[in-house]
Amino acid sequence: MLTLPWATYYDAADAAGIFRLDGGIHVPPDNFAGRIMGSTIGIDADKYASRFFSIAGDFDGDGWVGFADFLAFANAFGMMQSKTMRSLIWMDRVP
Repeated sequence: MLTLPWATYYDAADAAGIFRLDGGIHVPPDNFAGRIMGSTIGIDADKYASRFFSIAGDFDGDGWVGFADFLAFANAFGMMQSKTMRSLIWMDRVP
Protein backbone atom coordinates (compact mmCIF):
# COMPACT_ATOMS: atom_id res chain seq x y z
CA MET A 1 0.00 0.00 0.00
CA LEU A 2 1.25 3.44 -0.90
CA THR A 3 0.69 6.23 1.61
CA LEU A 4 1.00 9.74 0.22
CA PRO A 5 2.30 12.42 2.59
CA TRP A 6 0.04 15.26 1.48
CA ALA A 7 -2.95 16.34 3.49
CA THR A 8 -4.67 18.23 0.67
CA TYR A 9 -4.65 18.56 -3.11
CA TYR A 10 -3.03 21.96 -2.64
CA ASP A 11 -0.12 20.31 -0.81
CA ALA A 12 0.28 17.77 -3.61
CA ALA A 13 0.18 20.51 -6.24
CA ASP A 14 2.82 22.48 -4.36
CA ALA A 15 5.06 19.42 -4.19
CA ALA A 16 4.58 18.78 -7.91
CA GLY A 17 5.58 22.38 -8.62
CA ILE A 18 8.71 22.02 -6.53
CA PHE A 19 9.62 18.76 -8.30
CA ARG A 20 9.25 20.50 -11.65
CA LEU A 21 11.54 23.28 -10.51
CA ASP A 22 14.12 20.82 -9.20
CA GLY A 23 13.95 18.86 -12.44
CA GLY A 24 14.48 21.95 -14.58
CA ILE A 25 11.10 21.56 -16.28
CA HIS A 26 9.85 24.98 -15.14
CA VAL A 27 11.49 28.22 -14.14
CA PRO A 28 10.45 29.86 -10.85
CA PRO A 29 8.42 32.79 -12.27
CA ASP A 30 6.34 30.50 -14.50
CA ASN A 31 5.91 27.89 -11.80
CA PHE A 32 4.71 30.36 -9.18
CA ALA A 33 2.32 32.15 -11.54
CA GLY A 34 0.98 28.83 -12.85
CA ARG A 35 0.26 27.52 -9.38
CA ILE A 36 -1.61 30.68 -8.43
CA MET A 37 -3.56 30.61 -11.68
CA GLY A 38 -4.38 26.91 -11.25
CA SER A 39 -5.64 27.50 -7.73
CA THR A 40 -7.82 30.40 -8.84
CA ILE A 41 -9.24 28.48 -11.80
CA GLY A 42 -9.93 25.43 -9.64
CA ILE A 43 -11.83 27.45 -7.06
CA ASP A 44 -13.82 29.27 -9.76
CA ALA A 45 -14.61 25.99 -11.56
CA ASP A 46 -15.84 24.45 -8.32
CA LYS A 47 -18.08 27.45 -7.63
CA TYR A 48 -19.44 27.34 -11.17
CA ALA A 49 -20.11 23.59 -11.11
CA SER A 50 -21.74 23.83 -7.68
CA ARG A 51 -24.51 25.93 -9.22
CA PHE A 52 -25.70 22.90 -11.17
CA PHE A 53 -25.77 20.43 -8.28
CA SER A 54 -27.91 20.80 -5.19
CA ILE A 55 -26.56 17.68 -3.49
CA ALA A 56 -23.37 17.14 -1.53
CA GLY A 57 -22.27 14.23 -3.71
CA ASP A 58 -22.64 11.35 -1.23
CA PHE A 59 -24.55 9.16 -3.68
CA ASP A 60 -24.01 5.86 -1.87
CA GLY A 61 -24.99 7.23 1.55
CA ASP A 62 -21.86 6.13 3.42
CA GLY A 63 -21.12 9.60 4.81
CA TRP A 64 -18.09 10.15 2.57
CA VAL A 65 -17.71 11.61 -0.91
CA GLY A 66 -15.36 9.48 -2.97
CA PHE A 67 -14.86 7.28 -6.00
CA ALA A 68 -17.76 4.98 -5.10
CA ASP A 69 -20.03 8.04 -5.26
CA PHE A 70 -18.73 8.83 -8.74
CA LEU A 71 -19.56 5.29 -9.83
CA ALA A 72 -23.05 5.53 -8.35
CA PHE A 73 -23.57 8.88 -10.13
CA ALA A 74 -22.27 7.51 -13.44
CA ASN A 75 -24.52 4.47 -13.17
CA ALA A 76 -27.57 6.57 -12.34
CA PHE A 77 -27.08 8.60 -15.52
CA GLY A 78 -26.31 5.65 -17.79
CA MET A 79 -22.63 6.47 -18.17
CA MET A 80 -21.52 2.96 -17.17
CA GLN A 81 -22.37 1.63 -20.64
CA SER A 82 -18.95 2.47 -22.08
CA LYS A 83 -16.03 0.06 -21.78
CA THR A 84 -13.86 2.79 -20.25
CA MET A 85 -16.38 3.53 -17.52
CA ARG A 86 -16.90 -0.16 -16.74
CA SER A 87 -13.15 -0.55 -16.33
CA LEU A 88 -13.31 1.98 -13.48
CA ILE A 89 -15.26 -0.53 -11.42
CA TRP A 90 -12.19 -2.77 -11.46
CA MET A 91 -10.01 0.13 -10.31
CA ASP A 92 -12.35 0.78 -7.37
CA ARG A 93 -11.77 -2.73 -6.02
CA VAL A 94 -7.99 -2.64 -5.99
CA PRO A 95 -6.81 -2.72 -2.33
